[in-house]
Amino acid sequence: MTRISDATSLFVHSGCGEPQTLVESLVANRGIWRGLRILTGLQGAAGAYTDPQYAEHFRPELFMVNRAAAAGLEQGTASYVPCGLSEIPALISRDGVDVAFIQVSPPNRQGYVSLGVTVAYTKVALSVAKLVVAEVNERMPRTCGDTIVHESELDLVVESDRPLLEVTAGKVTTDLSMIGSAVVGLIPERASVQVGIGGAAESAWTYLAQRPELHIHTGSICDAAIPTMEAHAGRGDPVIASQLIGSRELYEYAHQNPNIVLHQVSRTHDPRHLGTIDRFVAINSALEVDLRGQANSEMLGGRQISAGGGAVDFGMGSFLSQGGFSVIALASTTSWGTSRIVPRLIDGVVTLPSALVDFVVTEHGIADLRGRSLDERAQALVCVAAPQHRAQLLADHARPPVPKSS
Repeated sequence: MTRISDATSLFVHSGCGEPQTLVESLVANRGIWRGLRILTGLQGAAGAYTDPQYAEHFRPELFMVNRAAAAGLEQGTASYVPCGLSEIPALISRDGVDVAFIQVSPPNRQGYVSLGVTVAYTKVALSVAKLVVAEVNERMPRTCGDTIVHESELDLVVESDRPLLEVTAGKVTTDLSMIGSAVVGLIPERASVQVGIGGAAESAWTYLAQRPELHIHTGSICDAAIPTMEAHAGRGDPVIASQLIGSRELYEYAHQNPNIVLHQVSRTHDPRHLGTIDRFVAINSALEVDLRGQANSEMLGGRQISAGGGAVDFGMGSFLSQGGFSVIALASTTSWGTSRIVPRLIDGVVTLPSALVDFVVTEHGIADLRGRSLDERAQALVCVAAPQHRAQLLADHARPPVPKSS
């Protein structure tokens, strides 16, 4: 760690690609730094460097948010950078980083390693970093696509042989299954499909496996996508994504598998590129949707619990695509029974504006919002809310909002 003691900024390979050995060493040697700026996406493991107790040493700036960073965000010792994922390479190039921590596969005979389960914006960080430190993990799969880096680009190497970080899939309930079936039923033939993170959106994977004529162009791949990828096997039409978030089974399936091709977000998430794809369908989840059709995927109860992620990129891409459209899939109620269809977004955070939300799908049906007035939108959304909340939603919609006092 002494060779990076002068660093003021650090990029950490994110998600399930997080180099655990390097991160553990970073935290163990935290006394070296005062206010080290750490850039990353989804935090792996326990997100140790976001812990408020290390605020004196680390200043995390997060492009994505998950539970690992909750305490740091609430106490203001970590910060969230709102942006579309397609913007991140440009942001990293503009600001630069002193050091990049990455995790890679062992080199092949020609000396090339693979970024494995997460490509995203890592290559950009490698290109601008003054020092690249790599954890070479025997268990990292060699994935296909824009994942290859020559070992000459690695300045320091630490070897390991430890399990990669895994994300366990949630249970697909009957309600989620109904949502997934309804969403896939909307998709036209030979469309290109993106599936976001979250149980409601991911429930679509089960039914996508029954539609082998569809093309998959997405951000993240989870275990539930394996049957869909198998349905595409041998067709010369690989599933395109930027990262894998799942279990050992998924990582082993992806190893040298040409049916999965990983690319940087500059290709997978760029709305201008997505807009050139006919019939591009974006399927994403949200925490809540208001009666205008605006979606909030970031805050709940005043807490930053998630991020916009790729939803904005994919929503805009579907808007620009000939015959494309955007779907928000969500359960009608939270686990504690409150409605996810709400009169107004209380926290004031709009991840997707109403113009980028074409359909809202719950276990109670499909709200088609295309070309509808605000009143018609509200009526359609009330119809897919949980029955016990519909009367109150209608009453709240009829009641004009109370103007804020000056």
